[in-house]
Order: sequence, then C-alpha cells, then structure tokens
Amino acid sequence: MTPNELAELLHIDPKVLRRWLRQNWPQAQPNSRWVLSAEQQTAAAQRFSGTGSSTPSSLASDNLAKAPNGAGSEPGDLAGAWSAWCPLVDALALAPLEPGVYMARRGDDGPVVYVGMAGERRGQGIRGRLSIYVSGKGLASGLGEAVFDRALADADWLAKRLGEVRSGEPLEGQDVGARCARLGWPTGPMADHRRSCYGLGPGAAGHALVAAGTSLESIPMTRGSLRVGTWNVQYARGAAKNALRLAALTQRRADVWVLTETHDELSATHSGVHSDQRYQQDGGRWTTVWSALPVMEQLQTGDPSRCVAVLLDADPVGDVLVYETVLPWQHDKGPDPARPAKGWVEFNRVTQSQGEEWAALREQYPDATLVVAGDLNHSLGGAHYYGTRAGRALLRTNLQRAGMVCVTETEKFPPGTLHFPPIDHVCAGGGRGRQLTARVEGWEKVLDGVSLSDHSGVLADMAIV
Repeated sequence: MTPNELAELLHIDPKVLRRWLRQNWPQAQPNSRWVLSAEQQTAAAQRFSGTGSSTPSSLASDNLAKAPNGAGSEPGDLAGAWSAWCPLVDALALAPLEPGVYMARRGDDGPVVYVGMAGERRGQGIRGRLSIYVSGKGLASGLGEAVFDRALADADWLAKRLGEVRSGEPLEGQDVGARCARLGWPTGPMADHRRSCYGLGPGAAGHALVAAGTSLESIPMTRGSLRVGTWNVQYARGAAKNALRLAALTQRRADVWVLTETHDELSATHSGVHSDQRYQQDGGRWTTVWSALPVMEQLQTGDPSRCVAVLLDADPVGDVLVYETVLPWQHDKGPDPARPAKGWVEFNRVTQSQGEEWAALREQYPDATLVVAGDLNHSLGGAHYYGTRAGRALLRTNLQRAGMVCVTETEKFPPGTLHFPPIDHVCAGGGRGRQLTARVEGWEKVLDGVSLSDHSGVLADMAIV
C-alpha cells in the first residue's frame, strides 16, 4: 500500500501523511515508489485515527461500539462491522459468504502482518478466501506466502520438518501449508496462533477503512504483481536437457508457467492443469498451465486438445483467469484430413473462434485479470518475422474485444534480448476498474550451448492496481 492509498483510507491529506512518514521513516531512496510496511500502516492508523490504540483490532472494536449498525459516524472510524480477533481456523467457521476485508496479526497483541480483500468468489466471499489458506493450498500467494516466508525463517520450525523427513514421514506441500495456517509457530515470536480479523457484510467490502456502503467497484484496489511466462519445451525430451529446462524455469520464479508442447512431469514446484493427451506419447500435452497459485477451477474450452483455461486465486491481485493456446501455424491442415486447410486459413478460423471465447470469458468474469498466452504463431510489433498482416490484425482485434493487449510485442524487449521476434506471447487485461502495466524478459532457445527448444521464451512481470 502506498502513502496516497493509505491517506485515502484514513480520510486525511496525503501531504500530511507523507510528511509524518518522512519524519519517522526517511526513505533510503528519495523519490522512489514508497510501499508501506505493516508496521508503518499500523502506526499511521494509530496516529491519525485518534483512538490511541496499539493495533487496528482496537480500531475495529471502537468502531463497533460507536456504530452498532455497521456505519461509522466519525472521520477516520473503521466503517462497517468487524469481528473480534480470533484464531484463523475459527475465523473460517464464522466468516460471512460475502465480500469484505480480513487482517492477520502475530499472536494476541502482536503487529498486523497482512491485510487482504475477498471479492464475491462465486458466493463464498471471505470464507472462500480464508478456506484457501486453512486448506494449505495458498502457500504461494497472499497471506499464505507471508506465513510460509516466516516459517522458512524459523530454525526450530524447519528442524521439526527435517525430523519428519528423517523419520520417514515427510509432509506434502499442502499439509505443510495447512499446518502453518492451523498451528502457527511452535517457538519464537510467532509461537501463538495467528489471529485474523475479518470484515462482516458488504459494508466492509474493500479496504479496512472505507465508508460503509461503498460499492466494491469504487474502492481503491491494492497493488499486486503477477509473473506469467510461456515457452515451448518440446515435450520435455531428453533427461539432461530437461534438467536445464527446469533450471531455466525455476530461476525465473514465475507465478504461472504457460508451457506448450509440454509433459506432465515437467514441474515439481507448480500444479499442472492440462489439455487433453496429444499423440501417443504418455504424458505429452499440447498445453499445460503450471501454477504456483491456488487453482480454483478448470474451465471448459471449445478445443480441449489445444487449449486449457483455469481460474486462479492470486491474492492480492484477485482472481486471474488464464487461457492457454497454440494457434495454428502456416499450412496447419486442421481437424479434417479429407479437407485439409491451406496457408493461414486454419489460423484465421481458430483465432476467430477462440476470440469469441475470450470475449465471453471477459463478460462472465468482469473482475478477473484475463490472460491469454502460449504459442500464437505470429510475431507482433517490430520487424516482420512470422505470420501475416491480416493475421496480426485479426489477433489484435480479438484481444481488444476481450479487453486485452499483447504485453510481449517485439519492441517491449530491450534491444538484443532475442535474435528473432517472439511468436510466443503473453496477452493480458486487468479486471473491472483495474490497470495493468508490464515489464518483460526473454531468453533464447539455446542456453549454455544446448538447444532446449525451437522457440525463445518470454515472461511478463505485470503490476496490477
């Protein structure tokens, strides 16, 4: 959260807040973007709320006393009804099936370590968001990631996990996440159960200090980031080459890998959502979305052999819908051997058909960040490399209809990054009321003198606000 965002939530002049912050926490790099820590947010809430409380939980309790109907009456009040602090597993049972805000803190009276927002979530609201963390599926995003990072920094916690491995009873990843969420830390400053405070009802939807009754669409959203990469990995052929492919993927730390011509056994760190089996090769797929984010649902596509669509939980970004595809190449003969397509006819047919799916998904999930990625078999921007002018126009038109742009066009890359313009792309558009910007990186098909693919790879690091 930035000072401007916090000032809006506290209903104070941003200049007043920034002046106070500079006096107490001088910036290491003046004029750089300032993202406030949990400590700074808590201190500012205490300083400008006028309550003298030590944590935002006290602000919530004060507000409940002042506004029994859930509406704050004083500037700076915490608008909307809030629960008392309780262990996370108890909060799951009590949380409403409506949008709202939740907070987590260390122990009974420790500092706030996380503030998050839950949207509609198909009628599950805050309870649906918290269930992701309690189940252990959310280790790579939001509160789950914050929790796991602290666990990995706790020597005693790690020693217990190592003891389980040595005794022949290692926990699986989801079990580790569930244990973090339910039990907290066995020793040290995190020894007590983490506590969560959650907003009750639609009046608390949005940030913790918005006015009661504010609509979800008008609430300033938390800035988040999303790293999505795509690469053709030639069905993970060759054990030695595959180790190099895995190393190339791992070092780039993507939240989501959109891999084409892939294999079921490629990733040990991400969960795979696959298209149908391709050819006779066991485990070979045309497309697979490998996600480190919790998978909420796999969606149907018109062509399950070459496409896969999945809805992901990317807190604090919100829901992310990823649609992966391999668009036809020149002289792709199409599905009917008796009537083979010629030239780029199949590309035009499939792109138009999939474009209608993209637009329908945008209409069905207006608040989700929509990503279309994979092997699009056209270079976009820069000098011509592969494809046709008409094909590029058709692709851009269908992306625009669904509120997306290609963020990996040739000119987006620093000069010299790739020998040839990419034909594998990441295209994206923010959900309703959100803006998206991206920085990109790319790598060649030959790494360390070894040919790992016949395609270069690309990754988009997207900021969403």
